[in-house]
Amino acid sequence: AVVETGGDTGVFTGEIMTQGEVASVPGNLTGLAEGSLVVGMYRDLIPDSNFHSCPLCNRAVLVASTANVTIFPALLDVNGQLAVTVVDRDANLGNLAVDSFTINVTQSYRLPVDTKFVTVTETGPDTSVFTGSLFTSEDVLDTSTLYAPQGSRIEARYFDANPAPSTVRISESRIASVGSVSLSPSPLNPDGLLLITVDDADLDTTAAPDSSGLGAVVAFSPLDVFNPQGHSVLLLENGPATGVFTGEIQTNTAPGTAASVTIDSSVSRTEITVTYSDLAPAGDRTDVVRIASVGSLVANPPAFESGADILITVTDWDLNYRRAVVDTYQIAVNQSSGGLVRDTEQVTLTETGADTGVFTALLLTSGTDAAGVLHAPPGSDVTIEYTDEAPTPPTTTTITRRVAIGGTLGVTWMVPSGANPECVVVPSGEQCTTLTFSNVFVSVTDSDVPDGSTPTVKVYNTKGLESETFAMAPDSVGSTTFIGNLPCAFSASEGTSGDGTLSLDEGDVIQVSYSDAAPAREVFQTYTVPRIGRVTFVGSLLVVGAASAPLTVQLVDSAVQGTVTVTTDLGLDSETVSLSATSAAGTFTGSIPTSPALLRGATQGDGVLTVRPGETVQVLYVDTQPP
Repeated sequence: AVVETGGDTGVFTGEIMTQGEVASVPGNLTGLAEGSLVVGMYRDLIPDSNFHSCPLCNRAVLVASTANVTIFPALLDVNGQLAVTVVDRDANLGNLAVDSFTINVTQSYRLPVDTKFVTVTETGPDTSVFTGSLFTSEDVLDTSTLYAPQGSRIEARYFDANPAPSTVRISESRIASVGSVSLSPSPLNPDGLLLITVDDADLDTTAAPDSSGLGAVVAFSPLDVFNPQGHSVLLLENGPATGVFTGEIQTNTAPGTAASVTIDSSVSRTEITVTYSDLAPAGDRTDVVRIASVGSLVANPPAFESGADILITVTDWDLNYRRAVVDTYQIAVNQSSGGLVRDTEQVTLTETGADTGVFTALLLTSGTDAAGVLHAPPGSDVTIEYTDEAPTPPTTTTITRRVAIGGTLGVTWMVPSGANPECVVVPSGEQCTTLTFSNVFVSVTDSDVPDGSTPTVKVYNTKGLESETFAMAPDSVGSTTFIGNLPCAFSASEGTSGDGTLSLDEGDVIQVSYSDAAPAREVFQTYTVPRIGRVTFVGSLLVVGAASAPLTVQLVDSAVQGTVTVTTDLGLDSETVSLSATSAAGTFTGSIPTSPALLRGATQGDGVLTVRPGETVQVLYVDTQPP
């Protein structure tokens, strides 16, 4: 029913309640569907006209449609193309034409925010389906491309005016993130807890914390014979909308279970590989964690003296940070004395080759201070430290070496009082008394003899290789000087080794030897037992003035260690005789011409011995060793 709006207006209005496809209600227009038409018809009686012939008597209204907007794909690769689809019967303004309009597409998840207007065009007349497309870029900002780096979110917004109340319809797409997996700690203790972290915004699908169900995470060790296929690990998002997922798995050195990775700690260079299967962009993301190895420190030589080069070697696979290149590592070496650090050098150790885990350096030392060289005087301490950070807790290996002090050897031959031989000139030509030694006294000074130890000193008679060992003792408490003595006995025959007495004779070569451990060397002194010189005339008759028969003197001694003079008993003349070595070892001879004495007397030192008939000529050898 329509009712005139007022007196004499000729305008009549009315209304009817419409109803969707539900049970009919009396008085309501039912069976209406979105997008259908409601037609109103009026029959004009004056003039008589039906709705077929009266254009103004037939009117239709479209039932409002709920619009739908969709972005495809829901997960888009970076630098891709997205498609926008709007389905809305209300936007189909002409049944015979292809309609179009614009909607805005916005990326606001990553700065800078970017919005582009996309034209969507009806797929055909009267289809009510509108489509459009837009390219995205992760690094370009222009008028035609939407800035959308990986992990960003894109919204398409369409204002749906009808049905009332008006609503903004939203569809969302994401730019796929390249997921990553990381492991900690690294290196990992053999019996440790491995933390697995996956960073992938694609897995953040709800407002609440999610799980990694969309991507598989597998931990694998080639040494785990109990679980050769690896271990699947479920990760949980660490908070709402973070895109960061964490989980953990235990490692064990004992036979494994389904919940742990078995590690053989006796095998070096063990690794665990964790793989995350990323669905978009599709691919496997991996990370590797090393099982911590126990490092070692070695310094050679074991004992060294000042000026020596020290070879430092650290073996630790944990320091091999980069498998394909040669790595380096730095340690500090200190020199100290008196409890104070006197010098420090930073030493860079270089890996012996790519992926060896063995690092070496040659440290130069010197007894004087110099740049780039460790000042290490004798008696100082050189300390090398290496801290192995893994396995935890860290452990420090320390090597301290005392810079060697070369030992010194002193030898004194002790002669009893009054035992020095003394030669007296006698007509009978008797021999001098025999040389006598009572003891040989030895001292060794060496400050790096280990506590509680004494030096080893031996004495050898090279004539027959007799050897005797000294009993050494400190000369006082805490002293670095050690003393010892050995009895001696004169004998022409070879002595017996180890009987506690050294047998010797004139001319024997005696060697005293000390074995110094640091620096390793033999310190020795050689001593020749003095020979008592004996001088005689050659021949029994002197013919004065005979050129063919000069006065000849023979000396038997280790060497000519004094002067030989010939003198007449009346003291008229005295001449020095020069001696020369003969083919016989230790035998020397010399001659001097003679002349009969004249009235003028003799000239001493003229190289000619002046002799009177009946005089006695004597030869004198003044020996300096022994005196």
